[in-house]
Amino acid sequence: MPGRTRKRFPAGCVRVLESREQALAEADAAQRQFAAIVLGPSKSSEGQYLYYLLEWLDEDAPA
Repeated sequence: MPGRTRKRFPAGCVRVLESREQALAEADAAQRQFAAIVLGPSKSSEGQYLYYLLEWLDEDAPA
């Protein structure tokens, strides 16, 4: 995961899961994997696919 100050993330940094519960269960702060609600994918003007952060779901998400 890139820095917490980002509001958009490349598709390679995002793993889409079935549910909020599954995302929270599979989150691993030690591996820098945090549960979040994202919007996307959306294609950027540079041709990259991006996801936009809507909300962090777990308490261990970096500040």
